[in-house]
Amino acid sequence: YNATTRVLTINPSATLLASTQYRVIITGGTTRIRDLAGNPLPSRSWTFTTGTAL
Repeated sequence: YNATTRVLTINPSATLLASTQYRVIITGGTTRIRDLAGNPLPSRSWTFTTGTAL
């Protein structure tokens, strides 16, 4: 997380496959992701599909 730009970068540990759908899950709650004041953030998820191989 870059506090200046407020951008979270997710860097997968393996190369993503072309033309494949993936789901990202960010787990919130009191023991997980919280804001700077300590307030728990809600869990979120979204999907995306990678492009085709060149």
